[in-house]
Amino acid sequence: MENLKKIAEVLIKEEVDFAELKRTIENFKSLVYELSELDISDMDGNNDLFFDKGKALGTKWAALCLDDLLRTKKFIQGIYKAIQEKLNEKETVKILYAGTGPFATLILPLLPLFSSKQLNVILIEVNKETSLYLKKIISSLGFDNYVQEFIQADASTYKFNKNQQSDIVISETMQRALEKEQQVAVMMNILSQMKKDTIMIPQSIKLHAALITSFDNSQKEKQPYQIIDTVFDLNKKLITTYSKDFSNNNEYKFPLQTVTIDPNEIYHYKNFAILTEIQIFDNIILNYNESGLTIPFIHNDISELTKNQRIKTYYHVNNHPSLEVVFEN
Repeated sequence: MENLKKIAEVLIKEEVDFAELKRTIENFKSLVYELSELDISDMDGNNDLFFDKGKALGTKWAALCLDDLLRTKKFIQGIYKAIQEKLNEKETVKILYAGTGPFATLILPLLPLFSSKQLNVILIEVNKETSLYLKKIISSLGFDNYVQEFIQADASTYKFNKNQQSDIVISETMQRALEKEQQVAVMMNILSQMKKDTIMIPQSIKLHAALITSFDNSQKEKQPYQIIDTVFDLNKKLITTYSKDFSNNNEYKFPLQTVTIDPNEIYHYKNFAILTEIQIFDNIILNYNESGLTIPFIHNDISELTKNQRIKTYYHVNNHPSLEVVFEN
């Protein structure tokens, strides 16, 4: 537990020392791989699970998310800050973590910083094999008294009871541009069943329509992107607005958004892209290119445009969720 506490102390620090962060993540990996006895080089956990509203990662791929350094650090920083805020209001904070993966990476290091009276955790994981590894880690570290319950279920459809009402809801079940995975469906389902003052983490996931450079060395001194407009924002306001319609449909299209590219304002930019900006909590933000979650999703080459180009976008939840992007002729 002391080793995990030292890991947490590095991860919640405001400043970023990349050498120290890399060492810390390696220590964290060594600990959880040893305790879980997970061997990603010799396992069948490569297979993702597919559902009506997106996919859930296989055990191997979920485990590898730990290697995304700033993603791991900033999420843990944000969650720590949210816990502290809630502890100012009450003695015990209940946390619901959906899509834990085999390590519950985003909450596990924080447990030794608090008592089991202060934190009460509900862990939801749809993949049975993945959840077995997590249970082994929790038990090995002596954290069973922090866990209210383990739930093996699809968090995008699960119905919560009164005793599962939580102060903080965490889910990072996403890829760049909110494609393929269930983040939107999971948060729409869970938050629509929670109290109004429940903290949602991430608090906001914005998808921006943008122009970006070609990434060659000749452009490195110039601003690498220019945001045109925000075309989708997964936050509590959106969930409140659309949750009723969303819950009544297996497939759902959010309202259409339109942006226009003026060829006179392209400057040195080469491509149209969707950028992802993740506000984890308060001022803790994963910005452009800081993580695999925020690398640009490049669409069309716009460098040869001669007239205004209208682009329609809408977020579409189905078995392959994505932001649909349509260039008008």
